[in-house]
Amino acid sequence: MKINPEAADAKLQQKLTQAFNQSPTAMFVTGAGGNIEFANEAFCRSRGCSPEEICDRHCQDFGIQHLTGEEVSAMWRELGAAHPWKTETSYAQPDGRVRWEEIRLQGLIDESGQLTGLVGSLTDITQRKQNDLALRESEEKLRRILQAAHDAIILVDEEGKIRLWNQAASRIYGYSNEEAMGKDILELLAPARDLEKVRATFRESLVSGQGSGINQTTEWTMRRKDGQEIMVELSLTAVMFGDQRFFLGVDRDITERKKSEMERELLIKSLEEALANVKTLSGLVPICAACKRIRDDKGYWNQVEAYISSHSEARFSHGICPECIHKLYPEIESEL
Repeated sequence: MKINPEAADAKLQQKLTQAFNQSPTAMFVTGAGGNIEFANEAFCRSRGCSPEEICDRHCQDFGIQHLTGEEVSAMWRELGAAHPWKTETSYAQPDGRVRWEEIRLQGLIDESGQLTGLVGSLTDITQRKQNDLALRESEEKLRRILQAAHDAIILVDEEGKIRLWNQAASRIYGYSNEEAMGKDILELLAPARDLEKVRATFRESLVSGQGSGINQTTEWTMRRKDGQEIMVELSLTAVMFGDQRFFLGVDRDITERKKSEMERELLIKSLEEALANVKTLSGLVPICAACKRIRDDKGYWNQVEAYISSHSEARFSHGICPECIHKLYPEIESEL
């Protein structure tokens, strides 16, 4: 059976046209100058136009208007050299909604190497752009929260390298973000005398993520950039990003608080010692009705002032009352 070549070509053309139109991807074909010669149904729907309204219009009218003249010239040079060209662009739909597309163009080169046209495809990337925007907004919110925090927030990887360092960390420890990022946190902040002990604790945490101090609040002595040692309250958590473990630390400077606590403890101790040394008189005190001497626990009779001085903090200064002056020194009473 003989096959009519023209009929076969027509049938193939029909199938290609049908596949072109049924493709969910917006596609178009242009001539050498860039005017659209054919656009599929997906392209027409994306622009809200009929095929008749689209044909013979330049492809730049449908999505790449934002390119500068130099960029357009560069695009045509690449396409003329049979290089594919790609860009992202936005456009407004008839209803006013803004959509984003990825445009891919491929030059059609004839046997003589001349550009005879373009094949273009448009992929809707609006959802991806919206997701990217939402992600950037979330990252910006998180960044602002981290930077506004009063406590140092530090993220380190499994090697102990600093991956996040907020402004409070710079204020507390004295290192800028540039100075801290990528540095070994233990060598940067741990006092030299504690370095091996702290490093052993960190290795323990690396093994299981459940080492001492993980998911707990502990107190540590840290070293600032200027060498000053400070006390910090550290809340440490192990977190997973993908298959990699990180450690998130929230450090609060409690140096002044610990200083106040120590001063308070010293004051309390001093008061307790003072109270322990206070001498008091209590109970019945045996006193002579005539001479007013007081009998002590050993049976000895003591002058009142001697007894009181030995049993309290009281001290005496001596004088003479008017009655005793009248009785003992009547000759000078009139002179007083």
